[in-house]
Amino acid sequence: MAIDFPATPTAPGPGRPITCRTCGIVTTETWDGVPPPVLSALSSRKTIRAFAKGSIIFHDGDAVSALYRLLSGVVLLRKGNHDGNSIVTRMVVPTATFGFGAFIARECHSVTAQCATDVSLCCIPADVAELAFANNRSLERVFAQHVAHELDYAEDALLAQAGLSVHQRLLLLFEQFALRFGAATPDGTWQAEIPLLRGDMAALLGIARESFSRGLARIVGEGLLTFDGRTIRVPAIDRLRHKAEDIRSGLAQ
Repeated sequence: MAIDFPATPTAPGPGRPITCRTCGIVTTETWDGVPPPVLSALSSRKTIRAFAKGSIIFHDGDAVSALYRLLSGVVLLRKGNHDGNSIVTRMVVPTATFGFGAFIARECHSVTAQCATDVSLCCIPADVAELAFANNRSLERVFAQHVAHELDYAEDALLAQAGLSVHQRLLLLFEQFALRFGAATPDGTWQAEIPLLRGDMAALLGIARESFSRGLARIVGEGLLTFDGRTIRVPAIDRLRHKAEDIRSGLAQ
């Protein structure tokens, strides 16, 4: 699905210092070609910032001031549509990088980045990133490949999603939400807080609000989950996972 990315690069674990060498976006060998003063500037000038739920990291039209890597939480990238409404074009999850496209194109941001939850970000100032890339083109290439891999994955997921029914799209979406944001409860069910509004979920799936509501009603009627505000409760997580796995298996054939 387009909301998720394979977590190949990993953020440092709890208690492990976050430096450019431990970030996981590029290998330690790639950093060997970066002049020590530049690497020192990267590590010393990057900042780990916390944003509260609902905060705006940057607006559509803002100049690029930094590159961002999401360490925890969820960020929504929004863009105005022809009706003047704000729709979600991408949901950024931990280990993903964003802001690179506008940076490399030397353009302003074309989306607004809003925190769907409390968020922790690694922010690398654009000027020091420019200096690092100028001194080591292989670093720029590897970084660009990392970002391109994320976007290719999302594009492939969107193409695969286009061949699915509304019911199938919703099953995959809620399975991912349940596993990423949920946990087992004492009574053996599964509960998750969803970070998106229903309209945002419909936009991510490329379906109309009415279709989303009908599809959700069907899933609830099948006993796969219940929906209360932004909370979903899954009576049997294994049943939902099996349904989703059957859909993915069909896509792979």
